[in-house]
Amino acid sequence: MTVKVRARTLNLTRLKRKLTQAPIELRREVAGLMVEGATTIEEDVKRQIKDLPKTGRWYTRLRTRYQASAPGEAPAYASGSLFKTIQVKKGTGAKPNARLIADGVYRLMEFGTRLMAARPAFLPAFNRNKQRIIDKVERESKGVFRKYGKKG
Repeated sequence: MTVKVRARTLNLTRLKRKLTQAPIELRREVAGLMVEGATTIEEDVKRQIKDLPKTGRWYTRLRTRYQASAPGEAPAYASGSLFKTIQVKKGTGAKPNARLIADGVYRLMEFGTRLMAARPAFLPAFNRNKQRIIDKVERESKGVFRKYGKKG
């Protein structure tokens, strides 16, 4: 599953516009800020999966008992396969970006199917952390723009 967080999604269109003509060093620094934001969401998703209690059915797999997640809860940590595939990837190219990704099978858990209710983890984590990330990127990018504005 790939959940992209773009500047438009975070309502940072002015910042995005400024970056198109910015020096490569500045774009790299802003990309670092975006990676930090995506990492914040990644940590929140992993905390939901591993640490939050679940209220679903109990199962036994390979002689291990675990409690599944109920509809609306983040997926349960059964084998750790979802947990291990969640990662932040820094985008390449002229436009700074960061992506939070997980194995493609887990898209079904995030949004559900006609046979299974959704067990969202990524979107709730994004919504919980969105304003804090926006504030940090805007605050830190002002300093970055001042730094490079003096040079050129």
